[in-house]
Amino acid sequence: MESIVPSIRVKVEESISNEGVNLPENECKYKERPSNKEITSPTAYVKQYRIAVLDRIHQKQRSDDDEPSSADSGSDSSAEEKGESNNGEMVREERVSNKVTSKKPHQCKFCARSFSQTRDLTVHVQTHTKEKPYHCTVCTKTFSRSDYVTLHMRTHTKEKPYHCTVCTKTFSQSGHLTMHMRTHSKEKPFQCTVCSKRFYHAGHLTVHMRTHTKEKPFQCTVCTKRFSESGTLTTHMRTHTKEKPYHCTICTKTFSRSDYVTLHMRTHTKEKPYHCTVCKKTFSQSGHLTMHMRTHSKEKPFQCTVCSKRFSHAGHLTVHMRTHTKEKPFQCTVCTKRFSESGSWTKHMRTHTKEKPYHCTICTKTFSRSDYVTLHMRTHTKEKPYHCTVCKKTFSQSGHLTVHMRTHSKEKPFQCTVCSKRFSHAGHLTVHMRTHTKRSLSSVQFAPKDSLSLVP
Repeated sequence: MESIVPSIRVKVEESISNEGVNLPENECKYKERPSNKEITSPTAYVKQYRIAVLDRIHQKQRSDDDEPSSADSGSDSSAEEKGESNNGEMVREERVSNKVTSKKPHQCKFCARSFSQTRDLTVHVQTHTKEKPYHCTVCTKTFSRSDYVTLHMRTHTKEKPYHCTVCTKTFSQSGHLTMHMRTHSKEKPFQCTVCSKRFYHAGHLTVHMRTHTKEKPFQCTVCTKRFSESGTLTTHMRTHTKEKPYHCTICTKTFSRSDYVTLHMRTHTKEKPYHCTVCKKTFSQSGHLTMHMRTHSKEKPFQCTVCSKRFSHAGHLTVHMRTHTKEKPFQCTVCTKRFSESGSWTKHMRTHTKEKPYHCTICTKTFSRSDYVTLHMRTHTKEKPYHCTVCKKTFSQSGHLTVHMRTHSKEKPFQCTVCSKRFSHAGHLTVHMRTHTKRSLSSVQFAPKDSLSLVP
């Protein structure tokens, strides 16, 4: 009865009440009731409701035939009307209740949500109770749903049952395959309503929308910094916990991010998948290729707000700004010397530790800096990439070319503070100073175009 439209039910009631007054008694008495199986359509519901009303009319006619004394009849009539009224209210309440729960009879006791199946309610309730009854048999992780365990187990078994039919890639989840297939079909079904940008995945659109709304729903519980992505928060939290869950399978290094492992592995495999289309150089990181391309395009998108100097890389601008602010945030823990760059600090620390982590692949020499290895390798390869534009001479180091160019420009930036003689190379000034001081190289300090001071 709950599926009958209310307006229809009102018309049926009016029809029955009008007809029931003059209805023959035998029609009320001998009307057959439909079985439960027959009550499957709105017509059957109308039929059942009609018979119920006919029964009530028949009972009323019988009570009128067996009419008691006037006093009793008054009280009985009142009681009957009251009973019918109560029954009517109960029927109405039952109809409302059935209307709410007929399609989704299973209701959550914590919130107002209801479900059509018990198992869906069970899963939903676990979002309130935080219960995770399903356990991984390999590690200690627990899950709220059994299918989550199935997916998780594939991280242990390395099973990837879903295959791309185009490039033979395999995936552990069907959803991952669906997203991957869009890289082939170029399908981007999810569109931003603000800027019309399209995305392969709904999650990517959700994250993108936050660039418009400026929403940052993920907050660090330590420093209150906020993030637009949960993954970014997870990575950030490791700066506090010092957790490095990702391990290199070749050496003992650990990392806070999986992509750092990928980049690090290329130092072992020598893989350089990013190619310059101009000079054919290759790079292990896409960011390095981007920076390199600016050496061809001469693009310098990062500008200093103090002196207007421009840079091809944001990191170079950051370091440059410290020449204005005099900031030196990196301090040596041995001699308390401070540095404006982390790279300079790292190199300095090796003067204390004597660490030389960079190896020549041809001979047994080791070096404290990677650029020293690059320069050294040219002694084996005979490479001389720096060319003089005047006399066509070539050099293995840029510094050697700089010194050579002074033979053409006649520039002599190094001056003796005793006799004012000038030199094109710092080493020549050092040798000259010994004619005045008779001191060794270790006792001399000098600077280009500045007065040279002696260590007492």
